Parts: sequence; C-alpha cells; structure tokens
Amino acid sequence: MMVRRNVFEELRGFDERLRVEYGDVDLRLRAAAKGYRVVYTPYAVLRHFESASRGVDKPTPSDRQEFTRRWHQAIHEGDPYYSPNLDMMRPFRIRLT
Repeated sequence: MMVRRNVFEELRGFDERLRVEYGDVDLRLRAAAKGYRVVYTPYAVLRHFESASRGVDKPTPSDRQEFTRRWHQAIHEGDPYYSPNLDMMRPFRIRLT
C-alpha cells in the first residue's frame, strides 16, 4: 500500500482501535469516502511481513466487530470493483448463472 503523506495525515493514518486486522482496508475505505481513488497495478511485486513491526499479535474478535460496525453498509453493498461475471462464493471463478 502506498499513499501520499499528506493524504495519510488527512485521514489520520491507521486507526489504532483496529489493533491487528483490517487497518489497511479501513484506511482504503476512508480514502475512498473522501473521494480519493484507489489504484491497483498487477505489475508491482510487493512483500508483506505480517506483524514484523509489532510482534506476533493474534486476531481479535474486537477488530472484526469494530470494522463490521463501522463499514456494515460497504460490506453489505459488496466490492464495487469485483466483476459481476465472477462467482462471489467461489473467488476467481466465472459465475455460471
């Protein structure tokens, strides 16, 4: 994930109430809500070292509850970028009905 510093600061960075999970997705959704575009490139090669900077934390139910409370509308509406031609129950497979 890359974001301009001024945008990161405008969004107040990662929400520390989401201690282990969903912080990146929350930031992306807040950016989109402010009108920023989210861009994806299939040509980037990225490496993610889970928990490298904070030690080993286990996911907590409170993270999921907070994220779901905050973004229930977006979760219900679904991913606007997910192709309607793909099956939601079997990711990356063509929907046959």
